Amino acid sequence: MRSDRKGTKQVMALIVAGLLLCGCAGQETSKTIVLPKETEDAENNAGIDVRDIKEYSFEGSVYSMTWKKESREEICVLRDQGEGLGYQTMNIYQGTESDIAVFEERPVSVSQLAPGGQYVLYETFDNNMIQLILYRVQTGEKLVIHERDGSMDTCCFRWSGDGTRFFVWTDGNYSGQNAVQMYPICRYDALSGEKTEIMMEGTENAWRQAIPNEDGSKVYVREEYPDQEGNVPISSEEWLELYGVENTELKTGAAYADGYEPSLPGRSWVLEMDTAAIREIDGENGDIPNLIRYTDQGVIGRNGEEVWMMAEPLSEFPKERILMTDCEKVCVCGKGDHIFLLDRESGTDTMQIMGIKVQDGEIVGRQVLYKGINGYCSGVEVGADDGELIVQTIGYLENGNSLAQVTVLEY
Repeated sequence: MRSDRKGTKQVMALIVAGLLLCGCAGQETSKTIVLPKETEDAENNAGIDVRDIKEYSFEGSVYSMTWKKESREEICVLRDQGEGLGYQTMNIYQGTESDIAVFEERPVSVSQLAPGGQYVLYETFDNNMIQLILYRVQTGEKLVIHERDGSMDTCCFRWSGDGTRFFVWTDGNYSGQNAVQMYPICRYDALSGEKTEIMMEGTENAWRQAIPNEDGSKVYVREEYPDQEGNVPISSEEWLELYGVENTELKTGAAYADGYEPSLPGRSWVLEMDTAAIREIDGENGDIPNLIRYTDQGVIGRNGEEVWMMAEPLSEFPKERILMTDCEKVCVCGKGDHIFLLDRESGTDTMQIMGIKVQDGEIVGRQVLYKGINGYCSGVEVGADDGELIVQTIGYLENGNSLAQVTVLEY
C-alpha cells in the first residue's frame, strides 16, 4: 500500500481525452465514481481499501504500459508507431504527457515493457535475421541479445517481477523438425548485461514455459508434450479424483468438461540461478499451466476456469486449486496475497474489477472494487509496491482511430 500520498477518498475521476492526431487541445470531462463501501463481512471484503480511482484517455494504439519506477503518479507507455515502437510517460494525476520518443523504426514482431518502465525487450528484423534487442530507456542504448534466422528455433523471453532481470530460452520444435533437446535458460541483468546460463536436458518436441520470481533469483520451468491433436482429454476416473463426484457422461477420449482443461503430460523444474541448482518437481505437483506469476507465496497459473497455486518451496508442496472463474483476465500481485479478476458486467458492455484476498493458499475475502470500465481489456498490472492496479482498455472513436484508456485503482 502506498503511504506517501495522503488525502480523503475522491468520488470524481478526471478523464483527459488528448486528441493528439487531430492537433486539438485536450478535453476534460467529469465522471462520477462511487468507491466500494468498507465492510467487516469477510465474505464480501477483500481487505482492499480503494482510496482513489483515476481514468485517463488518449488517442492512439498501445502495446503495453506499466507504473514508472520510483514515481507515484506516472505511467510508462509503449506506443505503436506503425511498424516501429515509441516510448512515452504520462502523469495521470496532472493530466500531462511527454513527447513520444520513437526508438525503433523497423518492423517489430513482439515486445515486452519491463515492470517499472526502464527497459524494453523486442524482436525486429535485420538482413533476414530475427534479433532480440534490449532497449535501455534512460541511456537510449540498444543491445542485441539473441539473433537467429527463424528456421531453427523460437526464442522466448520474460521479465522478472521487479523489472531488473529477464530470461531467454529456446522453445522446443513440436512439429518434429529441427527439434532441440539441450537448451539453455539464460538470465540477463538489464543494467549490466551480465549473463547467467543453466543448460537443460529436456525432451525434443515440447512446449516450454519459464517464469522467474520477483527478483530473478529463481525460475520455474515447465515442459509439456502434446499428442497429435495437441490435447489429453479427461477420463471419468480423473474427474472423480479431481472433483470427488461421479460424472457418468465422461469417457476417455471425451471432450473436456466445462471449466477443466486437462494439462498435457510434462516435467517441471525450479532453477536456482545463483548456485546453478536444478530441482525437478515430482509428477502432478509441478503441473502449473498457463503461468500468471511467480509470487512470494509461490507459482500461480490458470487452467481453463481454474486458478492453481504451488506454494514455496516449490518442490515440497503439492499444487492447490484456489479459485474457479470464467473471467477474462486474472492478475496477481508480487506478494501473492491479492488476486484481481476483470470481467464483463452481466448484461452490459462494461467491465468490472473484483479483488480477492488470499492467505496461505485460501481465499479469505472478495469484493467488487469498481464497475463501469469501457472498452476491451488489453492489459492489467499491479504496481511495484502493491499499491495500485492499472487496467488498460481500448475502444474506437467515430473516425475509426483507437482510443486507449487507463484506469488506476489506488489502494
